[in-house]
Amino acid sequence: MAPRVKSLADDHLKSKKSVFKQRFPGFKKKATELSVLCGNSVRFICYGPDEKDLHVWPENPKAMQQIVARFNAQSHLKRKKNGCDLKPKIGLSFVFDKVRIGMDDDRRRVRCDSFLHVFAREGCSMVEMSCAEHDWHAAGSQFITHTVGRVLEKLSLESTHVDTKGNETLLKLVENTSGDSFDLYCGLFLYNPNAMEQLERFGWLSSL
Repeated sequence: MAPRVKSLADDHLKSKKSVFKQRFPGFKKKATELSVLCGNSVRFICYGPDEKDLHVWPENPKAMQQIVARFNAQSHLKRKKNGCDLKPKIGLSFVFDKVRIGMDDDRRRVRCDSFLHVFAREGCSMVEMSCAEHDWHAAGSQFITHTVGRVLEKLSLESTHVDTKGNETLLKLVENTSGDSFDLYCGLFLYNPNAMEQLERFGWLSSL
């Protein structure tokens, strides 16, 4: 019997399986962080490189059944309200960073560009920046905004008959931030290495 010749396809599949095994734990970690930051339940189903091995997260089937049951129990109106509709959000920034795409692979590059084009076509403002740069900007905007909003919430500010535009803006800030879960605020602090620097600056300004 002639020896079996190892094909390039076998090597490619083996390489894909190895990469998938290395990155899949990170994928689950990002899903957990997304759940905390957005205050929503996150579940995902994906196939392995050979398109036969099905992966479900969380592994507990009851958790997946619960989220599906919650979705099915919603009315059509509520599904539409909570759905992702990009059209009313024209001009919203879509921040992205092209990493681990393999720009020498035309198929993967085209797939990435096609995905980004979906959001550009719907009117999003496409902003390409590194993850580190995004975290730096987010700490100085999103995190500090939530911090100020939660501090003002403790003051129990109320609207009056002589409100200024500035006071109305502060009340709106409190309303927007207090409506988010505290887990979201914790996530903004825990998962952004620049948050502590902003918090220290905020504490220094408060002492003046």
